[in-house]
Amino acid sequence: MNDFTQPGTFYIPAAIAVDGLIATFTLQTDLPLLDLNGTVLSRLGIYDRVHGEHAWCQWFGMQMLELLDGFTGGQEPVGFRYPSRKHKNHVALAVQSGALERFRRSVEVAVTPFAQTREFASLRADTNYADPLHGHFSLD
Repeated sequence: MNDFTQPGTFYIPAAIAVDGLIATFTLQTDLPLLDLNGTVLSRLGIYDRVHGEHAWCQWFGMQMLELLDGFTGGQEPVGFRYPSRKHKNHVALAVQSGALERFRRSVEVAVTPFAQTREFASLRADTNYADPLHGHFSLD
């Protein structure tokens, strides 16, 4: 966030510092996934659509989950991974509802309060960090 009365600065709202959590998921076993990386999407001719059209992505995701329903044989994919629209150069994971329990059994979840992370400390130490001025714009 930024306080527009202090141009060039940013701050972390107190509620995020107090209540914010970072969850880390670590797979304990290999799980089969369909991999829709950029090369695959380019070959299908849909790379640009996946990166730009939210409604179309929702439709495409439903089609992919329907496709997953058709796999049989015990090693069917639990979902698919694809380039994240929100976080460029990262991947996102869509897990099929019917495979959620299998996925949950194979993943370890660690939750860390945001205020205890190195990233939080680094942001607070940044020279552009400035708590909002009292009485000025903020979400706190």
